[in-house]
Order: sequence, then structure tokens, then C-alpha cells
Amino acid sequence: WTLSEEDFMSFLGGSTYMRLRASYGEVGNQNVPGNLQVINYYQQAVYGSREMASNGTLPTNMPVGDLTWETTKSFDFGLEFGLFNDQINGTIGYYQRLVIDMLLEQQLPFSAGIAPRVDVIPDDGDFRFLSQVDGNISNRAWTNVGNMLNQGLELELSTYNIQRSEFSWQTTLNL
Repeated sequence: WTLSEEDFMSFLGGSTYMRLRASYGEVGNQNVPGNLQVINYYQQAVYGSREMASNGTLPTNMPVGDLTWETTKSFDFGLEFGLFNDQINGTIGYYQRLVIDMLLEQQLPFSAGIAPRVDVIPDDGDFRFLSQVDGNISNRAWTNVGNMLNQGLELELSTYNIQRSEFSWQTTLNL
């Protein structure tokens, strides 16, 4: 909305420009892998010691069935102005971005019973955990971890100090 073009703002004179701006929007995010409600198993697990090893299976993921969409709500409001035939320009704005039900893949504790692939190292017989099973990161679960709010004020001010054909000087401040 260009305020400087309204009749009730005529007291500003023709060398002044003012405009209000505002916006609001919501967007969703469902960028997670599919079939998270299904439990997968690693079928080549080795149990026991080197002398008494046997094959078995172990779960590689925790099934997740109650995920909701991540939603981002954005709002901003501002004033743009130009004074003295645009010798001084600027904007003052407020913004707010709220992310609700953020999606994040969280590490599960080993006590959850969902373990990454376990292999025996031939040299010493110790077990080691690998971070991937069949290309999928294991021992993790997708979850809605919480909300996040970003907000603040922005200020930008520009001045044209000297404007000549062979030289110009402009100063800009941005906070």
C-alpha cells in the first residue's frame, strides 16, 4: 500500500515516498522417507563368540506411525520510505517465522533394542557397530521434535551523499 499517494498523506509533500508492506504464508514439509511404519530386520547378524557364533536377525529401525507434517508459518510487516527526492531511502521491518512439529531424525539409545549392524572384526574378535545397514542409516527414528521461532527487526538505510557525473558517494547501513 503506497501511503504517499493517499490524499490524507499529502502533508508529506511530493518529495517523500512511503509504502507499507505485509505478508503471511504457511507451507508444509513431509520430506521424510516412506514406509516408516514398517520395521526392518538385518538378517545376517552374528550372535555369540567366535567359537560359538550363530546367525540371527535384529531390528534395524523403530517403526514410526504418528508423524505429522512440519508446518512453517511466516509473517512480515514493514515500512519502505524515501525522503528528499530519494536522497535518503530505507526500510524498517519485522519478521517472524514459526516452525511447528519440526521433523528430525534422532539417534536412538542402544538400550532401545534397535541396533545398527554388528560385525565381528577378525583380528581381535571384538564387535563393532557400523552406521549403515543396506544403505539405510540405522539406530535412528524420525520424529516431530518440537517448535522453533525466529523473529526480529530489520533496518536498512541508504543515503546518496554526493552525486556528480564523475563521482558519487552512497552510504548504506543494514542492521
